[in-house]
Amino acid sequence: MIIEDDLKSVVNQLNAERTQVREQLEQAIRDVGDLAAEREESIEHEMSTLVARLGSKPDRQELSRANQALQDEISRLVQSTASVDDVNELASYVRLKPDVAQIQRFVNKRLATLQTRSSENHDAPLLSSMPVRCLSCQNTVHVTEEALQKPSRDIVVPFSASSVRHVQKQRLELLAKGGTGEKRPSKKGQ
Repeated sequence: MIIEDDLKSVVNQLNAERTQVREQLEQAIRDVGDLAAEREESIEHEMSTLVARLGSKPDRQELSRANQALQDEISRLVQSTASVDDVNELASYVRLKPDVAQIQRFVNKRLATLQTRSSENHDAPLLSSMPVRCLSCQNTVHVTEEALQKPSRDIVVPFSASSVRHVQKQRLELLAKGGTGEKRPSKKGQ
């Protein structure tokens, strides 16, 4: 019976080891299943974020619209601030101790340029607020309210090459008429 007892103990030991291996195997299978479920969840989450990124083209368009609006605001801000030329002009006025009229002209000119930059055609500043220069002599012409209210008698002709030719033709005709009416003594007869 010693052999039977030894056999029983070996069989019991093998059964215990088999149950232990089975439990370890079941635990490993459960762990692998849990790990697979976690990985599947993380993959599903990553897939949903990737699908959301792919479907977010309107968001990119919104970002580009927001960027364009920001650029427009920056350009408006640049237009409303003083330029380097304005600062240099003011510095020269400060060095020269200008009179009130010079400062007033500078302020009016700056306001007029700001108004024309930032407004549409119907919001343009009045003509008298902007300095006007003569085309031929480049002197500043000050427009008065009387001149604005009184209609002009002459018809305004656009300045073009044909009008220049017409003026030159009239001038030559006047010179020719002036030359024929008055004879100058020639130097040959003297």
